[in-house]
Amino acid sequence: MSRPPLNNRIVLVEDDEDLAHEIGLALAAEALSTVRLRAAEPLIESRLSAAVILLDRCLNGRDSIHVLERMRANGDRTPTIIISSLTSVEERVNGLKAGADDYLIKPFAMVELVARVQAARRRHDMIQETRLAAGAFEIDRVSRTVYRNGVIIELLPREYELLEFFMLNAGVVLTRSMLLEKVWKINSVTQTNVVDVHIGNLRKKIETENGRVITNIRGQGFRFEREQDGRGDEMRVAN
Repeated sequence: MSRPPLNNRIVLVEDDEDLAHEIGLALAAEALSTVRLRAAEPLIESRLSAAVILLDRCLNGRDSIHVLERMRANGDRTPTIIISSLTSVEERVNGLKAGADDYLIKPFAMVELVARVQAARRRHDMIQETRLAAGAFEIDRVSRTVYRNGVIIELLPREYELLEFFMLNAGVVLTRSMLLEKVWKINSVTQTNVVDVHIGNLRKKIETENGRVITNIRGQGFRFEREQDGRGDEMRVAN
């Protein structure tokens, strides 16, 4: 089975079978594909590619707000709408403070749910144009700010441009001449170590003791790798 397009994929975390079925039908009527989870904890361990997450506040008698807090702490910025029977202003504020993008109170009309999902998708699409993500890394291309797991990494302008180009071409071997042309905007046929020096400096700032993010492919160039472990918080290079 082919995977649905990213911007059509909605993750629904709901333990009520009847409600989940009704929501699935309403989303399908708008050509939106639903991935159903009965518990929220899997959202922490594996980042599911989705345009929007619909998260029931109370699952199996437990408050799922702690899961959303963990997601945000791990750098997961997927738009999330909480659906809940907790109606007080305080509870709604708590949900939004935990990282929810919207809060929908039960019972609700399916037409309103779909409208909120579509609005969240549109906002997400607009943000995606200005944000670039690869593994644990995220770049705000407007402010030129780099984050690793939500923590800002201070880079010099050229280091930022180099990382951005690597992330745009994750998994692709980039030659030194290509990097000079695309990042430095020069066509050089002379021997220069400027690329190696800048990549060395960049590695010192973005790599950890767990492994390399950028690897040197002998005789070819450099490659940005983004293989992750189950937590999605480490970057490794496959040897």
